[in-house]
Amino acid sequence: MNRQLGIFFLGIFFVAFGLLAAPQKPASSPLQNRIAEAARLNNLGVAYMNQQLFEKALKLFEQAAALDPKMEIARINRGIALLNLQRVDQAKEILLEAVKRDPKDPHAWYNLGLLYKNTSDTQAAADAFRH
Repeated sequence: MNRQLGIFFLGIFFVAFGLLAAPQKPASSPLQNRIAEAARLNNLGVAYMNQQLFEKALKLFEQAAALDPKMEIARINRGIALLNLQRVDQAKEILLEAVKRDPKDPHAWYNLGLLYKNTSDTQAAADAFRH
C-alpha cells in the first residue's frame, strides 16, 4: 500500500474512533465561548488532516489547545499531525506528555504505539498498544 493511501486510511480510522471534540452547547459565558471555539478549531483540524493538509491542521490544533488547555484531544491530534509531518521527536514528546497526563487515555497510547511502530521500536510499540 502506498504511503499516502495508508495515511488516508489512518485519518479515517482516527475520526471513526472519536478524536473529534464533542459539540458544545450554546455559550453563555466567555469561558464557554473559548471552549466552543477550541472544539470548532479541533474539528476543523481533523478535517484538514483527513485531506492530508497536516501543516494547516497542526496550526488549528495548537490554537485549540491554547484556547482550552484542558482539551487533551487537541494535544493528541497535534501529536498525530506532527507524526504525519515526520517530526517524530516533537510528536513523541507530545504523546508521552499526553499519556503522563491521562494514563488511561486509549487514543494517546494508541498513537504513541503507532509512533514507536513507525520508528521500528517494536517492544515499546507492543507495550503502548497493551494499554
